[in-house]
Amino acid sequence: MNESARAFHMEEYKQLHDAMAALIVRMEALAQRTLLVAAAVFSWVAVQGVGTSASHQWCTRLPSELSNAIWFLPFGYAAFAGAAALAAYWRLQRVARYVQSLEATLGADDLGWQTTLRRMHPVIGPVALAYWFVLLIGTFLAGMRGAMFVSSISSPC
Repeated sequence: MNESARAFHMEEYKQLHDAMAALIVRMEALAQRTLLVAAAVFSWVAVQGVGTSASHQWCTRLPSELSNAIWFLPFGYAAFAGAAALAAYWRLQRVARYVQSLEATLGADDLGWQTTLRRMHPVIGPVALAYWFVLLIGTFLAGMRGAMFVSSISSPC
């Protein structure tokens, strides 16, 4: 490989390394934002959607159709954010395979970031999968319970 090609691939390696770091940051941000959205929506609908009447009985402040739908917003957001995180993860894996081939070409044998990581047990994938699974199930069950609670209330405030 001539010096010009080597310099090009070294710069390419640096750029791809930065792109991989950005994809990891994007996946982490999606996970964090999804928790924030779920907490904000659940707390808002719990406080604003129901109240107590003068006789200290539960009553609804929002129409039940609207309230029931709002309880499932966090699940919908989690599903879309999870799909976006999965797309970022797939892209990360494709870039990582190419970076590993650059390391094999440009670096010393069996050295390099991706080469070393490929020999280890994967961590990000299984942990992220478990996280999103628990988040999806949790937001769905919380939405279901909230909607069932609101449906059980018969009187408006």
